[in-house]
Amino acid sequence: MKMKVILTLILTAMVFSLIAEGKGQLKIKSNYESGLTMYLDTEMIKISDEGVYEVSEGVHRIKIKKRNGEILYENENEIFEEGDILDIDFQNIPKTDFALKSMLLPGFGQFSNKRYLAGTTYSLLFAGSIGWAVFNYLDHQTNLDDYDSYEKSYKEAVNYADKVKYAKLANSVKSDAETSRDMLMISISTVGAIYLANIFDAMMLSNEDNIFVNKSKGGISMKPTIYCKNDHIFTGLTLTF
Repeated sequence: MKMKVILTLILTAMVFSLIAEGKGQLKIKSNYESGLTMYLDTEMIKISDEGVYEVSEGVHRIKIKKRNGEILYENENEIFEEGDILDIDFQNIPKTDFALKSMLLPGFGQFSNKRYLAGTTYSLLFAGSIGWAVFNYLDHQTNLDDYDSYEKSYKEAVNYADKVKYAKLANSVKSDAETSRDMLMISISTVGAIYLANIFDAMMLSNEDNIFVNKSKGGISMKPTIYCKNDHIFTGLTLTF
């Protein structure tokens, strides 16, 4: 009886191993009009826009090229386990798209192109220059208000001493107002220069070949289940979501 049980278990396990062979998926998306070529181990596959490929468990070699031979993606040791899904999205995005995003918000185009350091730099510089310009504007307005106040007091003064006092104060504030006006113009110019440099950077230095890679577990995996109870053998399948 025990030998019969053992043989049954072995045969059942073999059947289930064939049924529930571990598989993974490789999903490719592309908007390259000329298409891409993928080398999956020794197999060559032409990719037009989208494809889903079953991949057995284990280590695989993946290389994806453009039509001109330029390698977009390569991994000599891509490991697949049961239920793994590897999504690779190839997007050829014109540089003008990144420039438009940077026009909308400085640094946004660089972030979209995964140039995070450049995006952070332009965002901080632009925000800082705006803050500096606002400070200079408020300072200039304060000086103008003070000048108007002293000039009014000068005109309303009756005795000579008060007129001299307010005249000196007005001239001092007028000098400060001229300085703050110059600083305001410099800060506004700085805002414009950073804004234009940010757009130029997005237009000239962005990479049109954009690759988005994501690896995750699939929705359902199937495993054989075998157990004994009261000299009876029970078999089944376990579904994992």
